[in-house]
Amino acid sequence: NATLARQYDGTTAAAGSTLSSFDALQGGETLTMTGSGTAASANVANGIAMSSNGNLALADGTGAASNYSLNSTVINIAKRVLTSSGSKTYDANTNALAADITLGNLVSGEALNHSGTATISSPNAASYTISNLTGISIADGSGGAASNYTLTGGTHNFTVNRRVVGVSGTRLYDATTNAVASDLSTHANLVGSQTLSLSGTGTIASKNVGSNKTVSIGTLALADGSNGGLAANYTLTGGTHQLTVNQRPLNATLARQYDATTTAAGSTLSSFDALQGGENLTMSGSGTAASANVANGIAMASNGNLALVDGTGSASNYSLNSTVINISKRVLNSSGSKTYDANTNALASAITLSNLASSETLVDSGTATIGSANVGSYTISNLTGVSIADGTNGGLASNYTLTGGTHNFTVNQRPLNATLARQYDATTTAAGS
Repeated sequence: NATLARQYDGTTAAAGSTLSSFDALQGGETLTMTGSGTAASANVANGIAMSSNGNLALADGTGAASNYSLNSTVINIAKRVLTSSGSKTYDANTNALAADITLGNLVSGEALNHSGTATISSPNAASYTISNLTGISIADGSGGAASNYTLTGGTHNFTVNRRVVGVSGTRLYDATTNAVASDLSTHANLVGSQTLSLSGTGTIASKNVGSNKTVSIGTLALADGSNGGLAANYTLTGGTHQLTVNQRPLNATLARQYDATTTAAGSTLSSFDALQGGENLTMSGSGTAASANVANGIAMASNGNLALVDGTGSASNYSLNSTVINISKRVLNSSGSKTYDANTNALASAITLSNLASSETLVDSGTATIGSANVGSYTISNLTGVSIADGTNGGLASNYTLTGGTHNFTVNQRPLNATLARQYDATTTAAGS
C-alpha cells in the first residue's frame, strides 16, 4: 500500500515521484514508483484515495519490484506554504498591515483574502522577516480555499521605505543661485511631531526674484532632529523642494549741496545699503525732503516718483524701503580787489561772495591775507580770516562754507598825482628830476 505526499497544487495529479512510503517492504528494501494517477480530491487531506491509478507502477529500488504488487495507493495533500512580501513608507510604528502585504506561491488562478496586522521588530526604515506572518490570517478568496494554504513555514519579507521629505522656504535676493539649508526651514511630510535638521546647499535655476523655484538637492542632507526624528528614516530624493526669492529692500541715500529747495532727485544717489554681488543700480524721479537745510539723514516728506532703475543689477530684484538725503554746505566762491596800499590785508568789505542759492544773501566780516602787498592777482585759500553770518532772504550761514571755494583777490596799481618844482628859467621844460 503506497502513500504519496505533496503540497496542494490545485490539481488531482498523483505522481509516483511524490512517493512518501510503502507499508510492507521487507528486509530493509526500498522501491520507487513511476507514472501517475488521479486523486479523488484536489483539496488538502490525508489518505485521499485514487479515483484512477492511471499508470502508477512499482519500480526497482534496493529491492526488486517483481517481488511486490501494488495493492492500493493514497495521497496526503498538505497545505501549500505561502510566502509574502510587503512594504510601507516609514510611519514610526511597527505595524505591517494586511493591505500592505502581497501573498505569494498561490496556485495559478486562485486568490485568497487576508486581514490583520503583523508586527515588525522595529519601526525604522529597513528590511524585515516576519516569522510565519503572525498577526495575519487568510480566508477564502476567488477560486482559493484558505484550508488549502498555510502561512506557517513560509518566507515573509517586509520593507519599511524611507519617507520622502519636501523642503521649502524663502530668502531675500542675494545675487546667487544658492538654496542654503537655513533658508529651507519648512520640512513637509514628517511623521507626527518629529523634526529633522538640514545642512548643505542646493541650487535654483535662476538667481532672480520668483516664487516656488525648484531646488536641486546639491549638497543638501538630512540629519537627526528631535522627537525621534532620524534622518535614516527619511529621504530628500523624490521630494518637492522649493525656494521663494523675495525682493531685497534697499535704503537709499541721496546727497547734494544746499540749494534752498527740498527737491530730492534720484540722480543725486549717493549709496544703497544692501546691494548684492557687486551689483549697482541707479534711481530716477524725485521726492521731497522734510527740510531744505543742511543735515545728514533727512527723511522724505514724500517719496514722489522715486524709483529704482537697472544698473549692472536688475531693479526688479530689489524694493525701495526708504530714502534719506544728506544735504551738505554749499561751497561759496568770492572775488575782490583793492588799490595797492602797501599791506597784505584783504578786507571783507572789498570781497563779494558768489554761488549763493536763489536770492539769499550773507554777511561777511573779517580780514583775509594775500601772499604779497604788491600789485597782482592772488588766491586766498578758503578765504581764511573772513567769516560769514546770516543774511537776508533766508540766507543762513549754517548752509554755506568758504572751504573749498575759489577765492580770488586783485591788488590794482595806485594812481599818483605828481608836482614838479624849479626856478624860472624862461623855458617850459619840466624835468622829472
